[in-house]
Amino acid sequence: MVAYARPDAYVEESLSTYAEPTGTLAGTDTLTVEQADARYVPIGRPISLSIPLTSVPAFSVQVDSDATARLSITPDALIGFGSGADAADVTVQRLGPGTLGVGGALAVSNGAHITGDLDVSGTLSVGTLSVGTGGSLTALGWFNVRDYGAKGDGAADDRAAIQAAINAASAAGGGTVYIPVGTYLLGGTLSIPAGEGLQIIGSGWKSSLKVKDGANSYALTFPGADTRISVRDLTIDGNCTGQTAASGGIYGAGAVACHFEYLHFTACRDDALYLGPQAGGAFGHNNRIIGCLFDQSMAATGPGRGIHMDSSDENQVLGCDFEYLGGAGGSGATAAAMILDQAGTQFISDCNFVNGANNAVGVRVQDAKSTKIIGCNFDGLAGTAIFLAAQRCIVASNTIFSPGIAGTAGQASGIQLEYGTADNIITDNVITSAPAAGVSRGAVREAADGGSGRNNISLNTIVTDGAWSYGALDLSGTGSQVFGNIGGGAGSTLPGDLAASGHLIANVAGKGVRVKEGANATMGTVTLNGTTAVTIVNGSVTANTRIFLTIQTPGGTPASSYVSGRTPGTNFQVKSTGAGDTSIVAWLLVEPA
Repeated sequence: MVAYARPDAYVEESLSTYAEPTGTLAGTDTLTVEQADARYVPIGRPISLSIPLTSVPAFSVQVDSDATARLSITPDALIGFGSGADAADVTVQRLGPGTLGVGGALAVSNGAHITGDLDVSGTLSVGTLSVGTGGSLTALGWFNVRDYGAKGDGAADDRAAIQAAINAASAAGGGTVYIPVGTYLLGGTLSIPAGEGLQIIGSGWKSSLKVKDGANSYALTFPGADTRISVRDLTIDGNCTGQTAASGGIYGAGAVACHFEYLHFTACRDDALYLGPQAGGAFGHNNRIIGCLFDQSMAATGPGRGIHMDSSDENQVLGCDFEYLGGAGGSGATAAAMILDQAGTQFISDCNFVNGANNAVGVRVQDAKSTKIIGCNFDGLAGTAIFLAAQRCIVASNTIFSPGIAGTAGQASGIQLEYGTADNIITDNVITSAPAAGVSRGAVREAADGGSGRNNISLNTIVTDGAWSYGALDLSGTGSQVFGNIGGGAGSTLPGDLAASGHLIANVAGKGVRVKEGANATMGTVTLNGTTAVTIVNGSVTANTRIFLTIQTPGGTPASSYVSGRTPGTNFQVKSTGAGDTSIVAWLLVEPA
């Protein structure tokens, strides 16, 4: 037996490190660590050993207090840890190829490298740990696609290998499918199993899943049943110029409470991310899309959308970028849009929308309700920044620059409301026209078709860099409230009564009260016919109406005019005290409060 004594240079309360033995260990030799002084190394304290990890026969290290093996090295298991009443944790600093089996606790210090498999049944504490391409961490729930044959070389079709890793994770009850740096071609879609517990994660945007030329498929496809997964930290390349039929990034039918985080969706022909209904018709819902980039679909033959939410509501889109989107496909409500919401109740916040092609809209809410678009930036889009054919939505605190500058001149507005759009709040936005005249149609456009109206359009700031092709505020809905907008060239419109507990003050010279005249108006003029009563048809007059008369233009022999009679809800009569009085008299109807 070869024995090594404790080094003389031992510091109390620190770990003892024993130097590499000299010579060659025979298969029957045993390396024994003698505990010469229990005051320095009590039973149960960590012991650190430095042993060459070359091809050696089996040998073991023992703590001689109870002759129980703590560390053994054998040809088939490079390092194995035993356990016992006095077992100590062992710190391993650098490991060679092979299998590491841990039955107790293991602390891996900074710089440890494992090129084989790591199988941990106890506790693993990791500093900096690297796992070689031939190794795996399956016991930790990680499934490296390279272990299943994926190449990531941009040439081989890796779909089957990655699918095998996904299936293995699913069979294990969940886990993380890891995609190292590389370009992984997909000759068909990756099928995501229903249920929860699966995570797909890359090493950043240089880990890329790319749809192969002619695959005409999405990179990932959900089954339609309730599916709850996380996908993050990789690129999904739809390769739109290589596709001729429906294809894209993730087809998430049945997605529920999924997380899509820090993904780069690029060049997707139809939808980069589609969120749709569950099988049987129930809505998908409560998904989170955070910190993603959607770009480069302008060459697509499909609509080239970023996110499409169809029968999937209550989703959150936070801090994402949408750039250079919008393909040539689609029409009407399904035409190019960076976000198309056909479900409602979404929350879209703190996102950037830039440029685009084919008159692509920034956000289109179609036949839906209660979506919030707040705090976003729309910079130089091809089409309208925000298009609402919807109800009860909130569009607030957005900045919109140069709508339509990258599209057809004179068509795009900052915010457009039509097709039955009602009961929305459009407030606190800053909308600036394109620098060249006639490029941007208007800041806010409200069409009357389909019964649009009852919208609150208020407190927006409108900046005219180049003249609007139609007008800053183009509002024709019924019953909308329009007030407090700066720079729009229009005043305030209140469909109901304005109640003031104090004075109404026009504190700028030249400003005052303006009253629209016409049928049933509360103000107008009439030409007197001497002492013969002249009837003014007006349904606004009541039994209590105060009717004020004043000569506007004297005529004939002016005398005094007065109200000679009224029929509430129908008319009132005016005549003069002088037979020759043909003056033009102005009248004003005021109701007592």
